[in-house]
Amino acid sequence: MTVLAGVAVSPWRASAAPPSPSSAPPPRLALTVTGEAPDRPWTLRVENLDDVPVRLVADARLLILEVTPEGAEHSIRCALPSDMRPGGDDERGLILPPRRAYAETFDPRLYCFGTREAAALIAGANVVAHLGWMPRGKRTKPPYVAAPIEGVEPERAPLMEIISDARHLPAPPPPSPVEAGGAPRVAPEGDVAPKLLLSGPHRVDVGTPVDVALPITLTNQGPRSVTLLFRPETLAFDVIGPTGSTPCKWAVSATSPIRELFTTVPPHGSASVAVSLSALCEAATFESPGIYSATPRLDTRHASGQSINLRTFDAELASPEPTLIRVRAARVPLPRARPTLEPAAETAR
Repeated sequence: MTVLAGVAVSPWRASAAPPSPSSAPPPRLALTVTGEAPDRPWTLRVENLDDVPVRLVADARLLILEVTPEGAEHSIRCALPSDMRPGGDDERGLILPPRRAYAETFDPRLYCFGTREAAALIAGANVVAHLGWMPRGKRTKPPYVAAPIEGVEPERAPLMEIISDARHLPAPPPPSPVEAGGAPRVAPEGDVAPKLLLSGPHRVDVGTPVDVALPITLTNQGPRSVTLLFRPETLAFDVIGPTGSTPCKWAVSATSPIRELFTTVPPHGSASVAVSLSALCEAATFESPGIYSATPRLDTRHASGQSINLRTFDAELASPEPTLIRVRAARVPLPRARPTLEPAAETAR
């Protein structure tokens, strides 16, 4: 089901330099944003409904989403941080012929990343997309998201931004029984499973992959103390990013029988350990800027204290919620793919 269903039908909704009586009109460009849910890829599409070609800065990093929760009086602005947005209109230029379109997929969570912004992007909200640079005051100078091509007639005025129609976010499908119940806990044989909760931060924003480090907390929700080896060696992560899924774990299983390395968590108490995912995961795991989901897992089955007569928690435990990680830049700058036009048949439809 399409969340932001339909095609924008307001091609004249664009912010250009205020025209003088003799200035040219702006080009007729239609901006559409479609998608299924906030945690699924969305698609940006710009179609040239005019009779002349224009130069478009074909770059989803220029998107700004105005999100108005149902019943709210004011919208919430979702945009990439300044170090992720292009600084000018000299990047990713694309000649957009008449009746042709350009499309690019993007992750809306990359833009609505903060707690307040993410909370607004829910069922019932209205979303208006802006592509380009919002005019500020009387500023009418470049950069422009769309500009005329020299020598092409009739002449068109440059645009600072293109604006879509508002789209309504419907309710998401209900979660499956497995998703609703969370990850199962495994109890030691012949024992009652302790009430333990493994968790990480909800959101982490980092500049480069080398900065990816997470504090992981183990909370004892039960009435008795629990002893276990709670160290980076007993932790692993299921990471899902722009290029797919990657398991991250320590190269060698923890088997230390040293008493001082074990942690005892008192009833209703907690313990935390910092884990560097940059050291735990393969080097290329976080190479692409974007949104990553990292679910921590604890496995102490091979780190028992039985050999030193210590009663320990020797089982697996997974966090019911992943940590969202936004990586703003690659360790080494990566070349961006050149923008391309949609096939002519798709535009015709």
